[in-house]
Parts: sequence; C-alpha cells; structure tokens
Amino acid sequence: MTPGSPIGFMASRAPTWGSLARAPLDAVWRQIRSLRHSPPGLAVEGERRKVFSASLEQAEQLFAAASRVDWASRPILLFYGLSQAGRAIAAAANSLNDDDSRLAGHGIKQVNLDDRPDLSALEVMDTRKGSFVTLARALNSSTVPDGTTLGEIWQTIPELAQHPLEKSAPGYPPLLLELFTPSAGDEVIYGAIRSKVLPALLENTEEGVVSFLGHYPTLRDSLKPDNGIGSVNRAHEGMALTRAWSMPQDVKALKRRITNPYLDRNDLWVFPAVVGNGRPLHPLISWWAVLFALSMLARYEPSSWVSHLTVDESADATRLEFAQDIALDVCPRLILNAIETVAGGVE
Repeated sequence: MTPGSPIGFMASRAPTWGSLARAPLDAVWRQIRSLRHSPPGLAVEGERRKVFSASLEQAEQLFAAASRVDWASRPILLFYGLSQAGRAIAAAANSLNDDDSRLAGHGIKQVNLDDRPDLSALEVMDTRKGSFVTLARALNSSTVPDGTTLGEIWQTIPELAQHPLEKSAPGYPPLLLELFTPSAGDEVIYGAIRSKVLPALLENTEEGVVSFLGHYPTLRDSLKPDNGIGSVNRAHEGMALTRAWSMPQDVKALKRRITNPYLDRNDLWVFPAVVGNGRPLHPLISWWAVLFALSMLARYEPSSWVSHLTVDESADATRLEFAQDIALDVCPRLILNAIETVAGGVE
C-alpha cells in the first residue's frame, strides 16, 4: 500500500498568500490591527470591544519596544506584551463570560527563584485562577502544576526544542505531522511525524515507539495493535516515524483530533504533555510560561540574569538570545491564531 498525496503540511514553511506562518512580521501585525475595526467573537461590542482594541494596541507597542532593547531587559517587555494580548484573546473568547473575560492577576508564579537554581531547574506553577489559567481554559490547554521546570516547558516549543537549556533533563519535543490520504480501497490514513531531535529519544523497536508516543496525549488512543507501529527512517527533517491509523474517518477529522496548529491553522504539530498532564500545552501557553519565568528572573534576580546572558560564563547565553529574538517573530503569529481559535474562526 502506497500513501497518497500529502495534505495539511507546510513542507517548505515558506510564506504563501493565505498563510501568515512565514509572512513578514509587519504583515502579521497589520492583520492583528485590522481585527480592531471589526472584532471577532464576543469582542464585537460593549466593554469587551474596548478591552480588545486597547489591549492589542498596548501589546503591539510593548513588542515594538522589546525589539529596540537588548536581551537584558527584553523579556520583561515581551512578557507584558503577551500578557496584554492575552486580555484581547480573552475578550474575544466565546467560551468566557463577561466576568472571566476580564483577566486579573498573573495566574502563574515562580516557585524557587530565591534558591537561585540552574536556569533549566527554575520552577513555575499555576495559581488555579488568574490570567494564565483562564486563558489556558479558553484555549483548551493544560497548565503547569507544581514541579514544572523551565527546561521542560522550553522543550514543548518547536524552535526552542532544537536548542534545549544546558542542564535540562531529556524531554519530548513537539513533532511535525504530515498526513496522507488513503490509497484507493483502503481505510488507512498514513501519518509521518518528524523531529530533528527524534533520534536521541526514540528506540526503534515496537516497545520504544509505543513508549515514546505515550507522552503525546492526542496520540495515545491510536496506539492499537491492529494499527501497526510503523517504522523510523531518516528524513530531511532529521528523523521520521511513519505509522498508519486504521480508522474509517476523513483526514480532516483526524487532523482536528490529534494535532494543534502552531503558527497558523495549516502548521500542524503534535505536542507532548508535561508532568503527566492529560492534555498538551497550547503553544501560546508554553511561550507565556517561558517568558514569565525569564521576566521574573530579569526583574528580581538581575545579577543572576545578566550572568546567564554572559557568553564567557554561560552555555545558555546564546540560547537565551535566540529565544528572545524568535519570540519577537513567533508570538504575534500565535496571538493572531489564538484570537481566531477562541472566536470560533478555526475549522
């Protein structure tokens, strides 16, 4: 049986009309600004519309300011830019009532900052209520219970997973998913999941594959004996695990069930759970947690933060530079995607 043509996978990750995954950043912000004229979801009128517009204006200004300062101060502006955008996302969310849509408090806290642990061992946790928790609920995301480390959350972000923090424990990086239409007469949907760091984590045996995929909540119920395990092969993205889903359903239904969009609705990934959660972290929630942790370190332990940024002293310095640079580009795309998601604009 030979897989049919691939669908739903941006192989080149290049900008195309109709997709903002790799469009110029100014085009992304222009698209975000255009939403303020005719807000989506429940931000269409009243106080929620005012919050939606004002918060997006503040978010854009804070990201613009972040782009003009060096890495020592940038995470503070990045976090608050994302936080203000979160208010706009909540204002548009169809699933939130008027009271819940008015975000209050961070909803996340630093646990062991005073202990000055290794960077990857910084712990964060949700506070059961507040902006982080409410936004996670609107995005159908898990949160970060006590004991979640920065190193672990870092590895749930596609760009950052390729550059883990120096003393991070082995993690389960997000997987790029490619689905193929069934061959004629078959009820089989073929999937290829790819990652540049797959070889370090995946044992090429039936038990190894099952163990590896078990860390991905949306793939767990596909681990059936009659499906076959598939094979691991070298591919242009590093390594690819190819397997078949023997399910009498269309590809679109399967995509919705097992994937989450990243930079736009066609940029499909399978994200791992953290700390045994039953759901993966939404990528915007992952970025929120990472930027919160870095901003708290920058604000309350400035000397430690600057030492982490000193290339002569820290192996993580260039990783932190990269993370802050890429956040300027990725977070606005996630903001736009999240607004469309909570307002019911994604199929």
